[in-house]
Amino acid sequence: MRDEWALAWLRAVALLEGISLLVLLFVAMPLKYLAGMVWIVQIAGSVALVASLVPFGAFFLDRALRREADG
Repeated sequence: MRDEWALAWLRAVALLEGISLLVLLFVAMPLKYLAGMVWIVQIAGSVALVASLVPFGAFFLDRALRREADG
């Protein structure tokens, strides 16, 4: 039961990291260059720091974990 909880927690965190990277790339960066909102990149970038090291890695990790959990 504890392993299932840990796996669910890891998947949730990985998904949030992946989403934060997408927000950084497709929302914050265009706002920076089109609207001059430099501060939004600083906020989104700090949230997506881990996810930005391996782009879209969280989504691939989630898929692998799901396969592992299903057997």
